Parts: sequence; C-alpha cells; structure tokens
Amino acid sequence: MADNGKTFATLVPEFFFDVISRIIPGTILILAVCYELKGFAEGGAFEIGRLLGSGVGVATCLLFLLLGVSQAVGLPLSVFGYLFQPLYFKRAWKSLGTKKLEWLRQTLKNVLGLEFPEPANMTNRHFQDLYENTHGYVKQHSAASKTLLPKLSAESALCNNLAAALVVWLVVWLSNCLPEGTAFTEAGWMRLVCFLVGIVLLVFAARTRYRRLLRRQIVLLRNLIPNEPQRNTSIADAFKNIIERHQIELESLVAADARLAEVLTQACTFITTWDVPASQVNLAEVDAIVAFACGLGANNQPGCTNDGLAAFIIAVREKGCQAPIVAQWEVAAALKARGIDVSHEAVTKDDYLTTYDAWMQMKEFTEGGTLGDAVKTILLVAHPDHTFRCMRLIAKSAPQFQIVVPDRNDLLSEMRSKGCDDDGFDAGSIQPWTTSRAGNVKHEIESRFLASREDKI
Repeated sequence: MADNGKTFATLVPEFFFDVISRIIPGTILILAVCYELKGFAEGGAFEIGRLLGSGVGVATCLLFLLLGVSQAVGLPLSVFGYLFQPLYFKRAWKSLGTKKLEWLRQTLKNVLGLEFPEPANMTNRHFQDLYENTHGYVKQHSAASKTLLPKLSAESALCNNLAAALVVWLVVWLSNCLPEGTAFTEAGWMRLVCFLVGIVLLVFAARTRYRRLLRRQIVLLRNLIPNEPQRNTSIADAFKNIIERHQIELESLVAADARLAEVLTQACTFITTWDVPASQVNLAEVDAIVAFACGLGANNQPGCTNDGLAAFIIAVREKGCQAPIVAQWEVAAALKARGIDVSHEAVTKDDYLTTYDAWMQMKEFTEGGTLGDAVKTILLVAHPDHTFRCMRLIAKSAPQFQIVVPDRNDLLSEMRSKGCDDDGFDAGSIQPWTTSRAGNVKHEIESRFLASREDKI
C-alpha cells in the first residue's frame, strides 16, 4: 500500500507537467488551426451549434478525444519549443552571477565528484550538465522539490511550447490567406505584428520562468548541503554519492548478468587500492628479492626513485636477508653501482620495458632458471603505488609464490633520502607520469584496467 502511495505521489507531478506544458499548448494549437480552417463556422466539421446539441455523452467523448490529440500534438510541439531555449539558456545561467556558479561548481565536485570548467569557460553543454545533475540530486534528496521543480519546469516549457504553437498558427494563417491573393490589410499587418510580439513575449516569459527554476533549484540545494558538511572533504562520501546516484543502473547490470558484479567490484578495487598492507614475515624466510623499477633518470641513469628502491634492498640485506636479487634493469644498475650482485636482471628488448614484460623475464628465471624450485617466498620491492599491480601480476601468473610486501613508509624513507618528493617520485624523471603522484595515479589506474582487460592481473 505504501508503494502504491509513493508511485501515485511520483506520477502526479509528472501528470501535471504534461497538462501544463503539452496538453494546454496542444489544445490551443488545435483550436487555432480549426478556427483558421473555418472548422467552427456554420457547416464546418466542428460547428459549435452542432457540438452543443450532440448530448453530454458525445461531448464528453469529444473532450477526452481532444485531450488525447492535444497530448499527441504537444509532444512534437515541445521538441519545436525546445529550439527557443538556446536564445536565453546561457544568459539565464550567467544571470545567477559568478559567485553562485562557482559555488555550484565546487558543490557538485564535492558531492558528486563531477568536474566542471571555470564559469567563464562554460558552454551550453556544461550548463545543461549542471542543470541535470543539480536537478537530479535535489529531487532525490528533497521531498519539497518533487512537486515544486516539475511545476516550475512545466511553466518554462509551457512558454516555449506556446511560442512554438504561435509559430505554427502563424504559418497556417499565412498559408491560408496568401494563396487567395489577398493583400495584407491594416488588420492583417496588425495581426502579423501581434503574432511576432506574442512569440517574443513568450520567449521572454520562458527565460524568466527558467531563471526562477534555476534559483529555486539552487536554494533547495543550499538547504541540503549544510546537513552534510562532511561531503566537502570526504572522497569516500563522493564515491558513495556517485554509487547511490547510479544504483538503479548498477543493479540492472548485475541482474542481467551476475558475473558483472565481480567486474564492477574489481573496477572499484582498481580505483581505490593504493596502500597494500605490509606482510609480517621473517626476512630469513625470503627466497628471492624481486624488484620492479619506477621512472628513469636523464641520460639513461636509474633516477632517484630507483636509487631509493636499491637503497631499500641494501638495507634489507644488512638486516640479514641474503636472498638472490632479481630486478628490472634500472634497479639492477643502481645496485651494481654500489657493488651489489644481481642474480638476474630484466632488460629492455624494445624502446620500453613494461611491468608485464619485466616480470615475464624475472618469472622465467625464478621458476626454471638457476634458482629452480628453491624459490617459494618472494620479497616484492616496488614503488608503493606500483605494488598492487605488481602483486596481482605475480599472483595471476605464478600463484605458487608467497608474496611478501614491505612497509610503505620504509620504502618512502629510502626514496626521500635519494632526492624524491614525499610520495617517492622523481621530479627529474624523463617519464612524465613518474614525476609526481598526481600524474602517476592516473597512469596507474589506466594500466590496471588495461592489464585486467588483457587478463594479466
């Protein structure tokens, strides 16, 4: 019963939207066309006297028929009316002022995780996205908006559709009188002017009602935001709101194919996992140290990040771990420069050595090379933001290995000592995506999805 009440409460605003914005203009246009074609005159198809004398039952049927036809006419009329919106759309948004637009831009970024350009650089497409996302969020969270916003939207659409109806009426009138060779009389010119003035006034009225809609929508949004102050700073809440906003779409995907639940969950994991917990293990139990590089210095030098990874490995060896080292060539070069032997290094065969190609070389050595079956536990040494993908790569292709992950802070400490920033990145790296964490996170997310698509992780 409660569901039926909720459905009714949802349908009523939509019904009145149709009545106001489509049926009314459609009815007016039908009556206007009938008038121009002398349908109401004596002997016409809709002669008034004959309609009045047809009885209540027939009149009622004709009334409902008129409403149905008006709705059918109102639908294409609303499409035609929408063409008037660009005449005032951007100006209506600009009239809100830069401060309100900037507040709205930041609010949608904090609440929904959406990015918009500066107000001065926004196009009609951006303003349309602003409207749709604000409208959807407010309707979802504000009970008052469920009736108020459809009413205000209908009023603006009514003006647009009436202007469209006037244009159609004008065309019918002109096509009806001009072929007769009738010269425009003073009354004809006056009627033409009235048509044109009416169209201009209706477009102006549409702009006014649209501005009122925007202002009310922003007021409703402002009333919602103070109740959720944490949304301004919490990325978790931003993710939560995005998921809630698309909940119906996500559930329909999973309902169609249950396997998509795993795909969607994995996608969330790829985006959100950046700190792999350190393993609790005795370093003496490590059978091999596997090191992946990050970045590259000028003149083909290892660079600060790889120097830091090498320094971490040296520190581990000083703590008693004498396991053989299998490393990507950049880290291997940094180790060799400090007199440390490397059992095997993954080298570049083309212009660029991918993480996957590096591991395939190191995997061949650890599985069937000199080390043979002796390797059971691997100490994975990689940049902390790179560790997740490297770990998944090893686990996918060589599940027999136990993977040990070092403490993130220990790795970063060694990298900083070699000149990296606080996040372990080398500003002088010749690989642009490894010069800062901001650039690397974007590259890493893309690499994770690509490796997943190729069934590598």
